[in-house]
Order: sequence, then structure tokens, then C-alpha cells
Amino acid sequence: MKNLNVFSVFSSLNGEVNLYHQGSQATFLRLAGCNLSSCNWCDTSYALKETDGKERTIEDVASEIKRFDNSIITITGGEPLLQEEAVMDLINYLGNSFVFSIETNGSIVPRLVGGRRNVSLVMDWKLFSSGMESKMNLDAFSSLTDQDFVKFVVKNREDFEEAVWMKSILKDSSGCEAKFVFSPVIGELKPSTLASFFEEYEVKDAILNLQLHKIIWENSPIER
Repeated sequence: MKNLNVFSVFSSLNGEVNLYHQGSQATFLRLAGCNLSSCNWCDTSYALKETDGKERTIEDVASEIKRFDNSIITITGGEPLLQEEAVMDLINYLGNSFVFSIETNGSIVPRLVGGRRNVSLVMDWKLFSSGMESKMNLDAFSSLTDQDFVKFVVKNREDFEEAVWMKSILKDSSGCEAKFVFSPVIGELKPSTLASFFEEYEVKDAILNLQLHKIIWENSPIER
């Protein structure tokens, strides 16, 4: 089994939308290293470099995860799919007593983790304001199932219009079966404004997501 490059392991509430519900108690595995190191909306810049992490064995990471006694495991980063083979080793090692939510940035096609009963992917489609729109990989989204999510982080009306357009493309042309989520950029777009966009554009088949951890703990890092 391959080792994992780990930034941290900790227990907290799921702040983002996922298959196992916002507000659920979960063990977080934050991996180090990301291939999109200049996204405007990154809120974990402390885990972007591979050197930010520590190489650990699957057995060691699994042992720490088990100590928190949570059945929900949220794997985030960094970018977890840069270490997909090792992530898959961990999932197999921990087994079906756990469920896994994997947060990924939309630039990498999942080859191993997708389509599994106890694994759900939350995949970002980076909009224009993120500066990373050109890095999105349509093939990554076509692999998503009905237990996965596509998340749009929205700064303004232009982002919202782009997201609505991309939702149609992903849903109708790319075979994407995921649920769609719109999330406001904290400090840039009021949740009430985003809600008004939903009404104005008559978006019926999507979810409005707020980052629960930022509401509860404001600007404190989730690894507090």
C-alpha cells in the first residue's frame, strides 16, 4: 500500500453539503498538496504544498481515524485525487463500517474511488471568478453518479449565470448524474442575494449551500 501525505486528522462537523448531511459529526482527513495552487477562493492555503504534509502509512492514518469513533470520513485537501491510489488503499483498509465523502477540485478524473456504495464525491466546477475555469475537466464530471455532488462557488450574477449554463451542459450533454449545489463566496455575495437568483432564474433542481463551519466559528480554521 502507498503512503499518504497528510496535513491533519481531526473531528468536527461537516460544514459543506455532502451525501451524509451538513452538521453531521465526521472525522476529517486533510491531505497536503494541490494542483490548483492559485484558486482565488482557496480557504486552505496552508495545505497547498506537498511539503505542508507528513508522509504516513495507511495503517497509522487508519488507527488515528478509528480513535475518533466517527463512521463518516471526509477526505479533503489540498487535492485528494492527487493521491487517489493511496486514498483507495485507505478506504479498502477501513472497510464498509465507514462512509467517505471526498472533496475534489474538478480537474482530475476519478479512476478508482467513484461509483462505490460507501463513497460520495463533492466536485467543484470552478467558475470564472475563481481564476481556475480553464483547468476544469469535463471527463471528471461525466463519471459522477446520483450519490455525488457538483458544487459551484458563486461570487456574483455573472458567476451564477455561468453556473446555470454549465449545469445544463453537465446534466444534458456530459452524462453527469450528480446533484448540483450553489454556494456563495463568503464576504462577496450575500446568501439572500444568491437565494434571489434562484427565484429570478427559476432554478428548481439545485441546492443552496452555506459553509456551516464559517457561520458557527466565523474565521477560525476548522482544525481549531
